[in-house]
Amino acid sequence: MKISNSKKELASIISENGGWREGADTCSCDHDGYVSFFVGNPTRNGGSWLDNGDCEYIGGTIATKYEKIKNWHQTILSRAEYFHLYPTPDADGWIEHIKSAQQVDGFSVVDVRFRDGGTAFGPAHVFDWSVDGGEDDIISCRLHKPEQSKPEFCESVMRSIPEPIAKPTIEQLAADHRNAKDYADRKQQEADVAKAEADAKLKALELAGAALWLSVSPITKKQEPELVITVKVGDEVECVKPNVNPSKFIGMMGTVLEADDSSTPYLVDFGGEVKIWCYEVKLIRRP
Repeated sequence: MKISNSKKELASIISENGGWREGADTCSCDHDGYVSFFVGNPTRNGGSWLDNGDCEYIGGTIATKYEKIKNWHQTILSRAEYFHLYPTPDADGWIEHIKSAQQVDGFSVVDVRFRDGGTAFGPAHVFDWSVDGGEDDIISCRLHKPEQSKPEFCESVMRSIPEPIAKPTIEQLAADHRNAKDYADRKQQEADVAKAEADAKLKALELAGAALWLSVSPITKKQEPELVITVKVGDEVECVKPNVNPSKFIGMMGTVLEADDSSTPYLVDFGGEVKIWCYEVKLIRRP
């Protein structure tokens, strides 16, 4: 169910102020930030939402501490949309499952109900929480209640779910931590070795490029290396884009007197007293 950001904001306000009002079909927020509940769909009049012949105001107004929500004049939140965002357990703790996402921590033991009527329990991570309309979809879940009788299992779940075990001891928890840390250390070492190899190959690329008057562009160095020509003072160059009189200086050759990082980085001497700055030059030869 696709829900706009303004409806999500309105649902959050309702959740923080007592939840959905009993008997309401819809809810809206007026220009002054007041949230009201209705049976049916209200009609907007100026800065407020009003009841009409097909709609009835049922009270339960929330005088929020917030300013009006964005797009308040186009936002009517339905009961189904609110409970999609804020599912409420029934008297036995069951929560409707309608989204293709695991709803609890993977190691929490849960009871689940399938669309075909079957039930099962076990660690949350062993179940398939996707929803595609099939008979094996999970339609509701709750935290497992050991005091209740065990629900019946489907055969595939029985093969994969171990019996609940006792709470781990402090020694077991310490061992788990050591194993996890050893694994993390190995992965970090592999990452360090891989980075060192990558740095060595980049250095080899820079050295090879230097022999051809090329260098690795600092702009793309963090993504993918790119070789570019580096023009230096003393190089003989051809003017590609001068900062003055293009028709006269484009194609002329001269010697680089200065090279810096300004917007016109190359001062080129064309002989005599002719010296101009160029936006771009082409390397001809290096002394």
